Amino acid sequence: MAQVTVMGNISSDATFSSSASSSRLNFSVADNIQVWDAKSSQYVDKTQYFSCVLFGKRAETMREYITKGRFVTVIGELVANPYVNKDGQPSVFLDINVDIIKLQGFPRQSDK
Repeated sequence: MAQVTVMGNISSDATFSSSASSSRLNFSVADNIQVWDAKSSQYVDKTQYFSCVLFGKRAETMREYITKGRFVTVIGELVANPYVNKDGQPSVFLDINVDIIKLQGFPRQSDK
């Protein structure tokens, strides 16, 4: 099991789905980093997006709090989901199955 910790802002409001057997909350966390650009010989900003999934009763409870702009810390298991892409080639999509989510701040009012 690969456990990861990600800190960043929720990139858009979460999407909630449920069935008779389970509930699921999908959201993504954006993290801004700086990387070295050899062409310009300077650091440039880059945004990384992490796909996150929360299951069960916690998904139902947290759905109203996972809103765009909120700063969170997510701890969970990195899960590889294989699929066939549009070119017919095998590929992998990575999700974080959330074990712990900490609400660190509130969304900016200008984003609402």
